[in-house]
Amino acid sequence: MLNIDEIINRYSITYIDIPSGSGRTHQIQHLFSKYSNISLYTYYSSYRTPIGEFLFTLLNLSDKKKLFEEKGKYIGPILRNYIHPKFFSLLEVYEPSPSLDLEEEIYKLVQIIDLLLHDKPIKYWFIDDWLLYLDYNRFFEILIPQISEKFNIHFVITGENLPKFNNMYTLQKEKPIDVKEVSNYFNIDYKSAEKLINLGQSNWNNMKLIYKNKFKSLENIVKEKLETLNDEEKKALYSLTLIGKTFSGTTIKAVKELYGPLVFFKNFIKLGLLRFERPMWRFPSDDVLTIINRELSSINTNNELNKNLIDKLISLNYSDTWGRIATLAERIDDRRRWLYCKIKEFRSVPNIYKKIEILKEILEKEKTKKFYIRKLLRLLINTQNYQEALEILNKIEEKTLWEKALTVRCLSYLGDYDSAKKIIDEFKERPKTEYDTPEILAHFGSYYFLRKESKKGLKILGSYLEDITNTITSPSYISNYLNSLALMNALERKVIDAVYFLNFALPYANKSQNKLVLFKILNNLGDLERYVNGPRNALKYSLDAFEISKSLSKEYILISLENLVNTLSQFYLWDDVSNLIRQLKALLKEVKIEYYYYLGLRRIALIYLFCRRFEEVKELLPLLEEIEKFPESKVLINLIKGFLGENNIENLEEDILKTKEDQLITLYLSLLIERGFSSKKIVYEYHSELPFYNFLKNLILLEDIYSSFSYIDFMQERWEYLDALNSYITLTEYIKNIGMKNSENLLKTLYFEIVGISDLLGLKHIKEKYIRNVSEEFSSLHTPIKIIENYLVPAIINSQNESQAITIIHRAFLPFSQNILVRIKIGEKILEEGNKFLRESALKIYYHKFPFSIYLYSKDLIDSSIILLLRNILNAFIVFWERRYGIYDPLTELYNRSYGQKKIEEAYYEYTRGEKPFSIVFIDIDSFKKINDNLGHIYGDFILKEISRIIKRNIRQNDIAVRWGGDEFLLLLKRTNYEDAEKVIDRISKELNRISNQEINISYGIETMSPEIKNCEELIKNADLKMYSNKYKRLSN
Repeated sequence: MLNIDEIINRYSITYIDIPSGSGRTHQIQHLFSKYSNISLYTYYSSYRTPIGEFLFTLLNLSDKKKLFEEKGKYIGPILRNYIHPKFFSLLEVYEPSPSLDLEEEIYKLVQIIDLLLHDKPIKYWFIDDWLLYLDYNRFFEILIPQISEKFNIHFVITGENLPKFNNMYTLQKEKPIDVKEVSNYFNIDYKSAEKLINLGQSNWNNMKLIYKNKFKSLENIVKEKLETLNDEEKKALYSLTLIGKTFSGTTIKAVKELYGPLVFFKNFIKLGLLRFERPMWRFPSDDVLTIINRELSSINTNNELNKNLIDKLISLNYSDTWGRIATLAERIDDRRRWLYCKIKEFRSVPNIYKKIEILKEILEKEKTKKFYIRKLLRLLINTQNYQEALEILNKIEEKTLWEKALTVRCLSYLGDYDSAKKIIDEFKERPKTEYDTPEILAHFGSYYFLRKESKKGLKILGSYLEDITNTITSPSYISNYLNSLALMNALERKVIDAVYFLNFALPYANKSQNKLVLFKILNNLGDLERYVNGPRNALKYSLDAFEISKSLSKEYILISLENLVNTLSQFYLWDDVSNLIRQLKALLKEVKIEYYYYLGLRRIALIYLFCRRFEEVKELLPLLEEIEKFPESKVLINLIKGFLGENNIENLEEDILKTKEDQLITLYLSLLIERGFSSKKIVYEYHSELPFYNFLKNLILLEDIYSSFSYIDFMQERWEYLDALNSYITLTEYIKNIGMKNSENLLKTLYFEIVGISDLLGLKHIKEKYIRNVSEEFSSLHTPIKIIENYLVPAIINSQNESQAITIIHRAFLPFSQNILVRIKIGEKILEEGNKFLRESALKIYYHKFPFSIYLYSKDLIDSSIILLLRNILNAFIVFWERRYGIYDPLTELYNRSYGQKKIEEAYYEYTRGEKPFSIVFIDIDSFKKINDNLGHIYGDFILKEISRIIKRNIRQNDIAVRWGGDEFLLLLKRTNYEDAEKVIDRISKELNRISNQEINISYGIETMSPEIKNCEELIKNADLKMYSNKYKRLSN
């Protein structure tokens, strides 16, 4: 006989298969009682999910009321996902958190488990009846090992007919129950024990029942009791057996509403025919259940009792019961009720993979399949299962336009561009604009994006812009369409236009309540804002996208994580970046799509190169060399070998230029300069707004060396500290290569900057290499506080909003303690970031400068000298705060955007109080980027100033002219209708054409205020959209 007590310490997780009737529950409860001070016991009920049962076991360790008073707002929404308030009233005030994927669920739950297990000496966790958990095995096979390892807990998991697990034991039923054990347990003689074993069929629960009823047989015990029941009570009891051996309070509630009070329960409990094992009711054994079911089956005419119970459970409308109700309907082959419950289950489950499983179940039985196939295809695309989606699409003989577009998307992502092109070529005429046209165009756009045929894609997609924005359609469809339009613009290096379309799409994405749609917009915004405005603007979008990705597929987590790592590598400590890279590497092992696998490897390799970790990047070479499908991979491999000194870097120029990828090009140029070479071909033919690229371009074109520092300052304003570090290193090598005279002190200054930034970023290998070049008097100034003052204080001052500022300030104190809370008060307004749990109990250091205050909370003992840093950081924050209210653009002397927005709001509210309509005009300079790239920024600035003068000459004194951003202008024309606004823009266009000999043109969009426009944002958006529509119509013609 297997002795469970002997094996529970052999492995961290032990599975035991114990046949029915072998006293499984009896044995587990006995062990739990033996180790009650250091163990937990879980038995499945209906706490929403088996996960809820897990959590409720832990909640019982705490004072639940006190716990929710202190931590409720953090843990309540997550627990509400798994435990229904009908079982736990403290959860009634919380809404469930948004839909979660596997990794996100586990991550959040481990945090809660950590909180609930804190300081609890738990050594064993017993879980009974594991078969009921197997629907969630994919979840538990990750969660349980994490709990076991993190908290050193031994899991003992038992059940009947379990599938094969590692570390699994099976209790054989061949050996009879030990008579002596039965005799001792019931305190009876051996002869009575043998009789009890025979009557109970060697089942411990049966034996307990028979002993309690003075050795009557099971048949007699049950039949005698059934004879005492009236008809309604028999129906009630029979209905309970339909659920199974165990049933929840939900089932009892349903049965009570159908057949009245369950008066017989009290007597059944007394006799042992029913018992309550928190939190479930149960019959003592399958044998008892079988007898009751057999004796009462005659009252269930035409499955009427099944149908009544199903309908009653449906009417209760508990989201956690739909799957079980569907199972009841399936047993009586009631397709209508089964389908209804499966659809309700589909809508209520939070996990996207569970939704896919439910749809597949429906499609196996449902004849009218088209509606469900469409839903399944969308989910498969959302989870990157292109191959499976393509297999379903290939079975459809007469495809709709939507299905053809989806096929193009699948083929494109699977690399079969030729087949995708054949489908596209079938369309000779422009399809008319309908409800699903935006989604169809977005699917077709995948081909043009992946093939990098952006001009063609932009021409096709852009021609629909005005039609689509005036068509009634789904917010998710229009968001996906605008996202495709943004990606085409990005490939054409019209990055500001791309950011415009993504910001235009963001409200639609939020309105759609579709996580994947919102993820795409946020992730792309993070990527492009990194280019336009640096990491400081990109970070929020990238973090939001990463959080959402955790509820999507691994491919999406990979995409967002590599984007986030790219952003954070510019200003985070190397240890933190390295941890994220480890996560990225782990994800790469599970990614099935080769394109995403390449993107992940490429990102890791580039970060290693920028961080000058050449040994690590060398280890990636074999993996990159296995990927032959992507030409960019060969270029990256050759660049890595160039850094490792394994090939001639001058021969890479043409291939590097063809990639048109900023990071590859900047790495290549910096390598050339450090080796004493240059590439004027690249800097003449390639244009980029990145400060690092323009810094390198400045060195190659032999411009004033001191002007290089302005680019480095700009990098630091954008939080591009890693680029700044590489700029200083490249500059030192450049100065040594050209033999610059009297450069000794300059080089010392550069070495000090290198040491400072490398220390700030935690790049010890770079610091150690250069610190020997820093003299003692320089070194003595080099303290952690000085580093933060030098590099993070300017970033605080140049923050664009409060959220950015508090993020940098929090980052500033991390070198002193990892577990902190930073809090800033401006009058009654409060900004804070960090561990909010520290607010009540941690040590606090503060500095006041009325009406501003800064507080630092930490459980670690921080040196009081930190007050100096607090003072300097608060002063920097005050400067940032007070600089936000300027009203003029310094270049054009027009009003700036924030002031322009304020004046539009004033005009809008005046209109709502009865003033005459006003108009706004958006103006955009055509091909301004080419002017900047080909003729330089000085000439570009001249054009901006000249157009500003033309605008001011052609508007009235009380009109408002605004430089909206880049090459965009906005005019606020008071008491002006549409026709008069057209006359104004016509005068501006004619004067510009005359002065520039028609070499410079503008696109414009006019919107006049009307009752249909509900707010200022809609007014601005309409004018902006008309401007872009005007531009794309000219492009398509």
